[in-house]
Amino acid sequence: MGLLTSQGPPDRHHEPDGLKSAARDIMSNFGKEASKASTSLCMRNYTTAIGWQTAGQVK
Repeated sequence: MGLLTSQGPPDRHHEPDGLKSAARDIMSNFGKEASKASTSLCMRNYTTAIGWQTAGQVK
């Protein structure tokens, strides 16, 4: 999405201007650390696999 990156989101980004502004503020205050934190959070969250009924089927 690009909100929490140093270059910011593309002009065609569909999020509200308030969210884009908040993301710019976060990046100006925290810089690269905000990007690292958001990536880390995404990688820690479990996702749902659709189409399997058991964990064994995914393995």
